[in-house]
Amino acid sequence: MQHPSDTQPLTAASAALLGALTTVPATPEDLYGPAGSVVYEHFTADDRSEISPLLAAVRRTEGPILELACGGGRLTVPLLGLGRPVVGLDLSPTMIDILRSRIAALPAARIADGSRALVGDMTCFHLPDRFGAVVLGATSVALLDRAGRHAFFRAAREHLGADGVLLITASSPDHAYIAGSRSSRIRAVPGPSGGPGAAVVTSAVTPDGLHRDVEVVQLGLDSEGRAAARFFRSRVNVVDADQVAVEAERAGLRLVARTALVETEDSTLLQLVRA
Repeated sequence: MQHPSDTQPLTAASAALLGALTTVPATPEDLYGPAGSVVYEHFTADDRSEISPLLAAVRRTEGPILELACGGGRLTVPLLGLGRPVVGLDLSPTMIDILRSRIAALPAARIADGSRALVGDMTCFHLPDRFGAVVLGATSVALLDRAGRHAFFRAAREHLGADGVLLITASSPDHAYIAGSRSSRIRAVPGPSGGPGAAVVTSAVTPDGLHRDVEVVQLGLDSEGRAAARFFRSRVNVVDADQVAVEAERAGLRLVARTALVETEDSTLLQLVRA
């Protein structure tokens, strides 16, 4: 997994925003740490992208389902609606706590026996089950460097059933990130003290084009009504579907289908089986 580095400079957009609010230098926090995970869950809660095509692909498989890097359950909960056992695995204990709370709020009849949420590393995990579908959505393969991806493919392959399918979403080659490019968007989230707030999310591709820095400035008011901000960041890798497919095949998998996801405009769904 990639982790933020305190030595990486802020993007100009984040630095300007934080500088306007406070003279105290902001300490970067891990976007997937305890506080960052909650903010991340809030600004992705209404994101329905990928869900329909992934569900359609999973429906063509049989048996238990494993979702890796499941987060707070944006995809896990819809997968549970298929009536099959679903195992969600994520490295963040906070994300898994969020998912467990969401599962606990569902009608018991909707949760198939064997469904559970586990803390674990998608590059190194060992479960007794074998799965009809192993899912890695949200282009989360970009969280891994080349060595991490190799380990992920090996672990995922080991957990596929005889007719199991590995489903991965990755950036489409024709929507590749351009070195030095950046973009920003705003999402409504609770503020640092829990009241109304917003998150300014900036994505900046490094000059060498190999990584993308994701920065989130969480804005709101403190308990005394003053402007407050927290700063979260994560560095991910720039890797497209073509490269993912090649690396997967080198790890003993075979590509059987690839589909451009129209609703996301920049993602491709890869379907792989044991070679």
